[in-house]
Amino acid sequence: GNSSSGGLSIHLNPSEGSAGAGSYIAGSKLSGTVYAQTTEGITGETKGTGKASVGLELHLIGKEAVKVRYQETVQNGETSSTVTRYSYSKSDIVRLSIPLVGENSSLDAGQYAYHFELQIPEHLPSSMAFDAHGGYCNIVYKVKVQTTGKGRKAEEEAPLSIVAKPPSSAMVPSSVEPITSKIRTCCCFSKGEISFAAHADTTRVGEGETMTVKFACKNESSAPIDFAEAKIKQKIHWKSSGHSHTANNGIAEHHFTLDEGMGRRSKIEMRQIKNATTMGGVQQQQQQQRGVKNDLYRDLLASVNRGTNQVTLHIPSHAEHTYHGKLITVSHTLKIKVKTPSCSTDPETKVALQIVTPSSFLTEGDAPSSTPTAPPLPSGWDASAVTTTWTTVSDGGNAVYGGGVTSGATEEEIAVSPFDTPDDDLGGPSSLQPYSLQVLLNELENSLSVRSTIQDKLQDSSWKSLIRNLQPQDVVALVKAAKSEFDQTDVAETIAPAVENFTCQYVAALLRSISDWLRIQFVRKLLPFCVDVKSNSNAILNELTDWEKISTEWDFEKALQE
Repeated sequence: GNSSSGGLSIHLNPSEGSAGAGSYIAGSKLSGTVYAQTTEGITGETKGTGKASVGLELHLIGKEAVKVRYQETVQNGETSSTVTRYSYSKSDIVRLSIPLVGENSSLDAGQYAYHFELQIPEHLPSSMAFDAHGGYCNIVYKVKVQTTGKGRKAEEEAPLSIVAKPPSSAMVPSSVEPITSKIRTCCCFSKGEISFAAHADTTRVGEGETMTVKFACKNESSAPIDFAEAKIKQKIHWKSSGHSHTANNGIAEHHFTLDEGMGRRSKIEMRQIKNATTMGGVQQQQQQQRGVKNDLYRDLLASVNRGTNQVTLHIPSHAEHTYHGKLITVSHTLKIKVKTPSCSTDPETKVALQIVTPSSFLTEGDAPSSTPTAPPLPSGWDASAVTTTWTTVSDGGNAVYGGGVTSGATEEEIAVSPFDTPDDDLGGPSSLQPYSLQVLLNELENSLSVRSTIQDKLQDSSWKSLIRNLQPQDVVALVKAAKSEFDQTDVAETIAPAVENFTCQYVAALLRSISDWLRIQFVRKLLPFCVDVKSNSNAILNELTDWEKISTEWDFEKALQE
């Protein structure tokens, strides 16, 4: 965290938190000192007077940086050859500037120490460095100091390692809707059905932490089950100028116990199962099948809740954090699979996971003392001759989030300071009304936390009035603005109480728009906010599957009683 060259140097004070040596937790305080030395030889407006017209700015910069290797066919007359090329891209995550010395200030020749203290923006993603396929995808941060004004230009920078702030310690459970698969051999002969259900105690888990998966299975086929497993897969995808790479790997897995319910059925048992669902007319058969299906769901749910067959999965410390950026996407999936003999169907289902900073990474220790500790002076400096100033920024200051993508065929082509990026990249003047849904959606496009941005807007009476009168399709648009599906439930839960007449129609509209694995969570979280649940609950129930109705029975009963 320390760097020096020429007349500038940066010293970063160590983090006092539990993020690990040299790392800082997002949302914590960062303090340090910039040392600057000027001489009479500095060129400026006041050349020859022993003073320089100069300014000094400190920047905190975070960005995505990727490199993609690809093959290209080159035509040479009647022949062609394949050559390897590379594409590089960068995109800003955050830019924060702090003036240490105002531009065009006059400084006497001498030695200066500028102590600073700032708050790292709260929702920054963790630093990341991953390479594969001859390329890489990185999330990098640095602290940079540079001169401004008409004097001689100088700059220096120091790398900064950030750890994302741990999210709420509250678990985010997920009940996997039962999967019923018809088991067929490679000759397409039916061997019956296998059904299973599962429950993950949480889908948001930190690296180094564990999660528990409960499992229940009913084998109504003549095919044996070789094993049933829970496996966590990590997928890292990065892109540049139309080229991309993807790296997949498993990071944790465990087999469930093969209990008696998973044993193959005999021919007699298979005949009895078939006869039970083929008696009577078509309508009677459909009713019987529906009843059997609901009974099966309830049996599986009861077995899952008992937890007699469960596994514990450990997230390794080397796992990357789940992330959705402009150039880099890191996703995690829990796959539950039942393996049958070769040439037979293998039923499986997937659940999205979010790997985050573990809750043990507390931030209490990151609060600095009222006066940051000054580091030792650079070699050869006289403490009695150093001019010292203090600069403190209590919040994110003038932080700017997001920005355009810069791409090129070499790293040098994209080695441009983000502060030289044209203003157009950040959005120019707009003809939109200052308080409109589209303006809010545009702002959320670059927001690192949609929920926090909306919470801030609710403190402004004009924005609060807009949100109060949102229609169902408007709420859907705001919820979908959260790039990570794990944040969408929190966003909906923030908006619902702020809408003046939040009805069951809002929930129904959301259920038609979100991923299946979120639907039960949305119902449970949003039912208490519905003002017409007693008279219009069917608007929600009509959108639910049989499993979702069974899983939310208690929630509806509770809402109807209130």
